[in-house]
Amino acid sequence: MSDKKTQKVSNPLLKLMSVSFKEASLDSPSFRASANFYQVQVESLESWIENVSRFYKLKFLPSLDDFKQLSDTFFAQSLPPSDYLYNGIVENQLYTPSTLTEFHDDLCHLSSRLLLLLRGDPESFLSSLEMILTAIVEPYKEKRKNFDYYQAKYDMLLAKYQATKVQGPHMEPSSIREDAFQLFEVRKSYLAVSLDLAWEITKFQESLDEAMTTVVNTLVRRGSLRNAIMNAKDNDQQLNLLLKHQQWHKEMKKNNLSSSEDMEKAKAQVLAFTSKQLEPSRDLNDYNIKGINHATLHQNIQTGVKASTEKAGWLFMKTMVGKPVRTVWVRRWCFLKNSVFGLFLLSPALTAVEETDKFGVLLMNVRYDPNEERKFCFEAQIAGVEPGKSHGRTNTAERMSLVFQAETIDDLRAWLTAFEEAKKRVLLLERGDIEYELAFSRVPPVFYEFACSSTSITEQQLTSFDEDGHYGKSILQLMQAAFSETGSIIFPHDSPFQNPLIKTPIMTKLTKLSIISNFFLTNDGVPNAIMANYWGSVNWSEYCYNIKKETQMEFNPLKDVPLYNLCPEMDPTSPIWSPISYPDFYPRDMRNRDLQFKSLFFSSADLRNQDEFKELLLLSFPCSWSPNTKQGFSGMCFVTLRNIYFYMNSMGFICLLARSLTEFVAVEEVKKANDTNAMAVMKLHDTHEHSMTISIFFDDPNLVYAKLKSLIQNGTIDRVRNEKEMLHVFEGLDKDYASQNQDEKVVDENAGYQKSRNLDGLFRGMDQSFYELTKRQLGFQNNFKSVFKADFNIPPRGLMHVLFGGKSNLFPRSFLLAQDSPSGNTAPAWYVKEKDSFNEAFRMIRVKVDPTQGFFSSAANEDGSNDDPLSLNVLQSIKMVNENLYYEVDQQTAKLKIPLAKPFSVRSKLILISRLDTRDNQNQGKGVGTSSLYHYYDVTFFDGKQSASNEQLNIFDKMAENLVLRFMYYEHQLLRQLIQQYLDKIGKHGRVLKAIRLCGQLILVDDKQKYPDMNSGEVATYSRSSLLRFVMKCTLFYTVNIIFALLRLSFHLLHAILTNVVALNRFLLLGLLLSLVANLLLAGRSSWNYWSVRHAENLFRSYLDGDQEPMKRALYIEDLDLMTEALTSGNGQCFEKFMTSDHDIESRYRTTRHQIALKRNELLVELKILNTMEKGMVHGDYLAFLSAEIQNCVSVEQDMQETWNQDAHLRLHCDKCRHELKRVQQLL
Repeated sequence: MSDKKTQKVSNPLLKLMSVSFKEASLDSPSFRASANFYQVQVESLESWIENVSRFYKLKFLPSLDDFKQLSDTFFAQSLPPSDYLYNGIVENQLYTPSTLTEFHDDLCHLSSRLLLLLRGDPESFLSSLEMILTAIVEPYKEKRKNFDYYQAKYDMLLAKYQATKVQGPHMEPSSIREDAFQLFEVRKSYLAVSLDLAWEITKFQESLDEAMTTVVNTLVRRGSLRNAIMNAKDNDQQLNLLLKHQQWHKEMKKNNLSSSEDMEKAKAQVLAFTSKQLEPSRDLNDYNIKGINHATLHQNIQTGVKASTEKAGWLFMKTMVGKPVRTVWVRRWCFLKNSVFGLFLLSPALTAVEETDKFGVLLMNVRYDPNEERKFCFEAQIAGVEPGKSHGRTNTAERMSLVFQAETIDDLRAWLTAFEEAKKRVLLLERGDIEYELAFSRVPPVFYEFACSSTSITEQQLTSFDEDGHYGKSILQLMQAAFSETGSIIFPHDSPFQNPLIKTPIMTKLTKLSIISNFFLTNDGVPNAIMANYWGSVNWSEYCYNIKKETQMEFNPLKDVPLYNLCPEMDPTSPIWSPISYPDFYPRDMRNRDLQFKSLFFSSADLRNQDEFKELLLLSFPCSWSPNTKQGFSGMCFVTLRNIYFYMNSMGFICLLARSLTEFVAVEEVKKANDTNAMAVMKLHDTHEHSMTISIFFDDPNLVYAKLKSLIQNGTIDRVRNEKEMLHVFEGLDKDYASQNQDEKVVDENAGYQKSRNLDGLFRGMDQSFYELTKRQLGFQNNFKSVFKADFNIPPRGLMHVLFGGKSNLFPRSFLLAQDSPSGNTAPAWYVKEKDSFNEAFRMIRVKVDPTQGFFSSAANEDGSNDDPLSLNVLQSIKMVNENLYYEVDQQTAKLKIPLAKPFSVRSKLILISRLDTRDNQNQGKGVGTSSLYHYYDVTFFDGKQSASNEQLNIFDKMAENLVLRFMYYEHQLLRQLIQQYLDKIGKHGRVLKAIRLCGQLILVDDKQKYPDMNSGEVATYSRSSLLRFVMKCTLFYTVNIIFALLRLSFHLLHAILTNVVALNRFLLLGLLLSLVANLLLAGRSSWNYWSVRHAENLFRSYLDGDQEPMKRALYIEDLDLMTEALTSGNGQCFEKFMTSDHDIESRYRTTRHQIALKRNELLVELKILNTMEKGMVHGDYLAFLSAEIQNCVSVEQDMQETWNQDAHLRLHCDKCRHELKRVQQLL
């Protein structure tokens, strides 16, 4: 669902339109009619459940019991009692009584089983019906009850609000504003319950679908007796259909579950947006009725902003009813679109939308009416005009004056502005324009069934009926049909119409009739009741469309086909009368489907004018489709000759998707249906490698697959089949699949291709077996000197188109010496000639040779002139063809002469053949997917310009031959690369179709020109300068190749090391072993020193860690000196006596002395710092002084040498200064 990027991405998300929420937010007549019609159906369903439950319990079961008693009594009395036969009344008294007794017992048993089969399972049946009432109907009725309450309350308050008299006591602006906000609160509640009801209806539909399956399942009779009574095959078909319906509902429920979150968001967004739009103004001037005039009605119109010419919404209209006549105000939906004004109203039963005549704006004069008794009123005067005619103003036609009432002043201003702008716009149109003609016209309803049936006098005047049937005709009479109360149409037996069964966005009582009306009419862009009864008040199809189309095939599908008009010839009475014509070959049962399809996808005049509208519907089926990985929808698929359409209407969301069949290249069966799973899944692959998944339930998936495949492949054949031919193909497929076992039917990848007229029967090999063709291919190896092979993931047919298709540029692009510029290279069409009693196709390719491919300047002749580049002719001829199995193409160049060697020609053969392993897969039903390309080369030398070959080669000829054959290897590699580039564009799916579309068909032309002889004719000479440039290029080529080969080898080695786990582990292990050996060798040199230092370090750390204290420095003074000087004052003997008096005397002062020593160290450190600071204070100045003195000494020594030599004291001073400077610097 995005080209786009090189990485494959999914298709973009599709836009969905919640039509039910949109209509509910507008409170349109379409919404009200559909809600009321649905209520009628729910009431009918509820009544049916109650009636059938009552009948089942009160009549059926008791009657069945009574019948059982009667049958038992009858069977008991149907034969005489055995006692009567034992007394000699019969001849065979031994066996006759026993035979009658056994037969009687068996008959009674059979009767009991039959009655049990008829009874079924009453409890399950009644409980399933009760479940519908309790689990489905009751929640809906609760929502409906709230809806009816708020709708009635809103309608009542709105009528009361609008009925306020201009001259009344409540006309103060503040009072009107207060009433407006009260009405707004009720309007918000009504909007909320309307959205809730719309959502509840979608859930009701889903739940009822599942519940009805449950009811059917309780009524299914199973068992051998049922199979004996009924056809077992029919029973299986019914059970299979029930299984399909269950699978369908399961898939639909899954898709709806993914959309429920979006539904909740859409509901919240609609509620918030609509509430904001409906909120009344708080400006009191907007409620000042007396202040309304022409200036105030135009004061809020923004300058520079283009005013709208369209408007739609509810207005109150003044009319008269009854006898005696009384004036009433009725609420009508009015619209102004495409310069036409009209009205919608509900039918008397409130279950359908009706319309009045529509009037062009140039027939109307609209102005504000200040004299009306109600507020915000405007008058619309309509000039007299004959209905159904443009420019039909007459004096006899009655002029009409209508009075409408808007709800707010903004609404009033918008209506007046829209009329004014619409008139300005239509007057700028040219006369003869459709909208210009409509602006002067009165357009009545075309069909009587959709015309206004109101009894009010004004609306009767607004609705026209023609006695002669030019307009207001009855569509039921036109079809000779009748209309039932349930909305169904009763057609005669031979009628070409059928009841439309498709679920439309809006369902009313007139919906089915609206769809059939599209057969006769087309929407001209103006809203009408027909559209309002199945699309809504707005043609939402224009907003639901997701269009993605590519260039279409240019042909008329109905060319030369007689058309049959299903309606009688009539003169068109309005621009919208346009009956659809069907050709005679189109089946009647398809016409009803085609009509439903066109009603959904071509509901407007612009769409019906497109070429796609002229296409007939060829195939339709219900399915579940996923356009991308995030979205899944349940709906219908419609297929025409050139396009495929998908329609989704689920959970209130609508989606229309149209895509061209030319975008798709393949259809693939992903999963087949079986006995336990009725769902078959297939994928549609497009040209961008995106896929769309389709799940099929009710139709034969194999038949749908075959038809889709034939339609996709139809665009690839030479002559595209038209619709009549495709229907004939479909008819044949229907017969084939009806007579065969679909489970065993195999369709390979290339089945269904129409063989090209140009290749079918023209060449040899069409009737040869694969073994014979393989043997032929192997036999060429002895006839050529070089052979190259390449395998490709594409069938041979697709590869043939890649190589030689009309749009392919592989030749001469794959010639290594061809110029890059395409201007000098030509590849014409293929000419079919008869040669040797066989047909061959040939073409002559002219190539301009560039020996260096533009690396050097253009070739120059030996004389220095610069002429056109060398040209060379190449002949290609198709020799043998076996479609999609074997292709043989010969190729030969013209004679070429290079210096020192004889003229020569390069002869080659290309063989495209299916691979042997894929042939085995094809026999097993797996299809053909790959092929092999064999490229044979040979070089033939000639004598001068003679046509006879020369096999006696000199050394230069042999060198040239080897060089050419080596050169052909690179040419084959180039061809292989170019083919792979095409295959990368083609992708993995639908390769043959993509190849044909990308590279074109083989263009074969019947021509009488002579088959060319390449051995005779001119010789293309290769000059020495060209040869020199060629040698230089080859040298450069080989040099660059060697460099790139070395680089590739390095990258490959690095890649192998980084990606190969085993090799990486071995590499790491080897590195570790080498590191271990190196460490052992180096460890012996420093091991002794290392361990010595390690031991000392451990010893030191253990000493420090023992006390867990940091190292501290302590300064001690000799004890004797300390005590002698500080304590004893010279009395040493006493001190010594003191020291020896106690052996603990020394240890007693150890701690204190240690602390004093630590403090002494700190003081000395601080003293050292102070000394350093003191030195630093004068150090700088001292250095500056010494430097200045030395500079003075130098000046004296240089400038005053005499003084310097005589003054020894000066020299001594200078020497001391220099010495001092050095000393001071060394101290730092």
